[in-house]
Amino acid sequence: MTTKLCPGDRVNWWHRQRGGYGYLVPVAGVVERVGPRRVQIRVAQQVRPGWWRQVVRWVDPSRLTPREKYVPEVDGMEQQRQEAGET
Repeated sequence: MTTKLCPGDRVNWWHRQRGGYGYLVPVAGVVERVGPRRVQIRVAQQVRPGWWRQVVRWVDPSRLTPREKYVPEVDGMEQQRQEAGET
């Protein structure tokens, strides 16, 4: 990613799964922190159908691209956090 990353940016992380035969899979995420060499992102991990949990990963910034599309499993959690903090 060539643009400067800031916390709260929506990104796609191009993840190479284990045993995935070299395929890259886009994973929607939100930037949490920016370090000197890596970026911390928050992504949703499916526990079972219909159930998601938030996980944090440190990733190489070259594997991130900007994302415009709203993904409720990731972006909805941020909205819930903001609403809980306001009340």
